[in-house]
Amino acid sequence: MKNRKITVSLIVLAAIAAVALSVCLVSNLSTEQKVVSASDVPRLAADTDIFADSDTVVARFILKDPDARLEMKRQPDSSDYEVACGAYIDFSRNEMGIYKACLPDQYQEVAAKCDIAGISAKGRPYSAYFAKENSYELHLTLVDDYSGRSVEVRSNTTVAGIGWGKRSCKVVSGDILIKEFFDLSDQPYHARLAIIGDSFVEGNSLLDERDNRYPFLIKNRLDGDVFINGKGGARSADGVKWINSYLLGAVKPKYMILAFGMNDRKLFVWRNNMNKMCSILEKNDIIPVLVTVTPSSNENCAYEEHMKMNDYIRSSGRKYIDAAKACSKNNDGVTFDSDLFIDDGVHPTIEGHRLIFERALMDVPELFE
Repeated sequence: MKNRKITVSLIVLAAIAAVALSVCLVSNLSTEQKVVSASDVPRLAADTDIFADSDTVVARFILKDPDARLEMKRQPDSSDYEVACGAYIDFSRNEMGIYKACLPDQYQEVAAKCDIAGISAKGRPYSAYFAKENSYELHLTLVDDYSGRSVEVRSNTTVAGIGWGKRSCKVVSGDILIKEFFDLSDQPYHARLAIIGDSFVEGNSLLDERDNRYPFLIKNRLDGDVFINGKGGARSADGVKWINSYLLGAVKPKYMILAFGMNDRKLFVWRNNMNKMCSILEKNDIIPVLVTVTPSSNENCAYEEHMKMNDYIRSSGRKYIDAAKACSKNNDGVTFDSDLFIDDGVHPTIEGHRLIFERALMDVPELFE
């Protein structure tokens, strides 16, 4: 019920925004294309590389051909370990659905589908909402903007996968007049605080317990005035890209927590990227807050390099949250404590996240004033 209310509120919000906006008409999107409109409603170009907790890709169009097919996808630029997800609306078959997660350009199997015969009609204006919730739950809603009728299909399991990467909207066959394509998010832009980083920030290792990860605990303490952007596997180089592409203009908070390091393997590369991020933020009157890398027992992690990163953070003269001390035996910042990590030896348990949150309260109290 809660997710349905969120979906409805996003749809209403988008509809209100559309009334006040002029639109750019595009006859076909045979290749990826974005349409950006100015609005007080939080909106971003649909191809922005954003990894918020929840967001909705919106496509507004007019059906010119009753046999047309439209696809909306979330797809990474490259990198083999990343997965893509997608959805389709096939008017020729009177069905729409969500694809199973897969590697890029391998959309074959369908995770969930439904019938749309009741609202399919040539010449009608439609809005399609491809939404992500809790990192892995996806749903597709098709609205007949003429009659107000709608139909929804939802993937209730992780089979549809995490939708990482840039969005695209393509007319695969037939004739569809695309009016707009954009991202609508319930993130609080121009928030007091932004938190960006890897899986610790995204919380994808906690699945249904993501409200217990430390960024969300911080967000609750600040009454929601926090922008969270995390992606499993993210490295410091990703942070540089995110800041340069949209975080300064769309968000521009007072503080920004930079939680990178676990996926970095070279100290000098990580250090250069962290300095780049801090320099950009400070030039824009944003205060960076660094986060030490927690100890790990996973042999794929660069433990020795991570400890050097922590030494650098502690001696940098910048504000930081000592997550390593929070999640180590006797708070020594070095010794792995298996009680505070899940079986992979990398990601903190709920208790580990709680301790990092408490460390944030201790180390950077001004964030909460």
